[in-house]
Amino acid sequence: MSTEQQRRLEGVAKKPARKNAGIGNPAKRAAQAELDSRLTPADQRVLTEFSAWLGTQSEISAPSPELEVKGLNGLLASVRATGTNPVTPDAVAHLVDVALTKVEDAAEVEPQVGEQVAAACFGVLGDYLGFREDNDSDPAPWQRARLKAQQKLDDYFGNQSLAEDFLDQESALARHLDDAAAIAALDTDAAVRRDALLALSSMAGIKDLLAWIGDGRETDRAGEPREEDRSTVFAHLLPGATYTEEDLPLLTSWWDSLITSEVLDVAHGQVTAGPVTGWHSPTGTSVDTVEGVAHGFLAEAVSRITELHGRVEATELLAWTLAPALPSQEFTQAQARAAAADELKDMDDKANQAVDAALAALVRLGFVTGDRNHPAVPATLRRTVAQGLRLAGIYTMLDEDDLFRDDPEG
Repeated sequence: MSTEQQRRLEGVAKKPARKNAGIGNPAKRAAQAELDSRLTPADQRVLTEFSAWLGTQSEISAPSPELEVKGLNGLLASVRATGTNPVTPDAVAHLVDVALTKVEDAAEVEPQVGEQVAAACFGVLGDYLGFREDNDSDPAPWQRARLKAQQKLDDYFGNQSLAEDFLDQESALARHLDDAAAIAALDTDAAVRRDALLALSSMAGIKDLLAWIGDGRETDRAGEPREEDRSTVFAHLLPGATYTEEDLPLLTSWWDSLITSEVLDVAHGQVTAGPVTGWHSPTGTSVDTVEGVAHGFLAEAVSRITELHGRVEATELLAWTLAPALPSQEFTQAQARAAAADELKDMDDKANQAVDAALAALVRLGFVTGDRNHPAVPATLRRTVAQGLRLAGIYTMLDEDDLFRDDPEG
């Protein structure tokens, strides 16, 4: 098999992601619950074992094992819905068909999005086959399934590259954010970073939120806090603030990030504490867990706010706005300012409003200080802000309806 062929199925890119369905979308929640109900205990066991395997790998296709498992979950559920057992070697061809349907649907919206979806879906399938080949007592059927899948892709794409290095060549902004996160991790002690995050109301409030939830609280049909509970939940996120409907994006972003991070679990109209523990103890939660929750929340908040303003490109513009406040080896501060000025010079009023709204939210939450002209990021929060902006860029680059949709028909 050629290098190009391997790249197609093993993952053209290593950083595709999906926008979470979100608690603000009842239809997606209902559809996901219905699809999950189709999976058998054997299917769920495969997903659990796949997640554990991903945790042992130095490089995977998605930003986290959780996101990759969600992607495979959607593919397996779609195949199971057709009456086919999705966890056998013979089902790999069906998994490829589901992925190709997603690619076709996405490409109708925008060709580049189709390429992104292809990279994401085939990256997950490549990792899944690697997992099977590593762990099954007889890997030969899975190796044959890989070859057949590769032939199907070759026939479909006419032996053309899905996208020649389209994500191998990361943008200067992406490299800057990645390097800023790495430098911040070296320059600040992990315990200090953890304490700084736990001092933010959005992290400190998790303990009180869990105490309020107790043994369980009812949610609405979409898995959100009930309307009558929103003010109470929001008070844990931003104590002293008066909740209004304009705060709903922040509330849902926080709630959804806690579900994604498994701090909360929502099922059957109830919210309970999730499997991630330690929030009740000042020293019981690792820095990786805290940073993961924090940058996931930041990404959700930024991407939702820019989408609500109808300017998804504002996510990238916000990242450029904050670039000079995030030291990296990609740019000197002067170079970052010059690059940011060039990127921001032609914004229209709507984009300006979106950037202002997203920046105001980060200031309100304590991730950023200063204003649009002189923003600053505390040294102890730079890793989280850089990672959050990077993830927010991925979220808004890929429309949530086009990546890892749970049913090729819907």
